[in-house]
Amino acid sequence: MSHLDALKRDIDPSGFDVLDVGAGQGAFVRALACEGARATGIEVDEEAVARAKEVSGCDICLGTAQSLPFEPARFDLLTYIFSFHHIPEEFHNAAFAEAARVLRPDGRVFVAEPEIDGDMTRIVAAIDDETAVRTAALNSLSTLPQQHGLRRTDLAGYTLTRHYPSFDVLFAHLIAVDPARREKAALPENRNRMQDEFERRCRRTENGFELDQPVRCMMFDKTAALIGS
Repeated sequence: MSHLDALKRDIDPSGFDVLDVGAGQGAFVRALACEGARATGIEVDEEAVARAKEVSGCDICLGTAQSLPFEPARFDLLTYIFSFHHIPEEFHNAAFAEAARVLRPDGRVFVAEPEIDGDMTRIVAAIDDETAVRTAALNSLSTLPQQHGLRRTDLAGYTLTRHYPSFDVLFAHLIAVDPARREKAALPENRNRMQDEFERRCRRTENGFELDQPVRCMMFDKTAALIGS
């Protein structure tokens, strides 16, 4: 199942003003636009923003989750696709405050977070062990949103299956989505550890390899009742 399929189980984004927070190079922004959404992305990495504009012309701007450069009540829907755990923990509360600010009164927030363990997690751990930041993100998602008038509903989890023609393609992708990984990735011993995990965990297919990542997802509703409480 894709992230978009998971979102569409609960909401049809067609005709919505949507902000994808932590948009990377714009893959989910493009997917939303293809569904008829008026999709915008925000991304903290300048290279990713430049690449997104160069490759696809996506509407992606530079900025952070804790300081969204948009007017109040601008969006019907915010999405965080594997991005919330990249927000520094000290900014989690501010990120929720900003989400609530830019949402319309009946707006919603969709969050998809990788489970703490999984094949991809184990492969990436050689250069970026995300256990602590993912745990902190899930804790914040459980405790902070209600302080900002956002009511949480846990949705059915799903498995994201990713396809790669080779380990080299996966390796390049993992560095591209988080440039901070480059220094550790440059060490041969780390790359070798990653490749060993890749070969241990992947499934071979006719066109390359597949890896599974279990995903936890949730929806937050901003309702008039909660706003007034």
